[in-house]
Amino acid sequence: MIPTSGTIHVDGVGLDQMNEKERTLFRRERVGFIWGCECHHTLERK
Repeated sequence: MIPTSGTIHVDGVGLDQMNEKERTLFRRERVGFIWGCECHHTLERK
């Protein structure tokens, strides 16, 4: 995804200046997810 207005900078890096491959690597190396829900215990096991 590319911003449609404004700019996004993370640690001085402009994401709007990156190509698709560079953005993919950025997401892989710098972006993570934290699961805030401990709902996995509610899933039924088969």
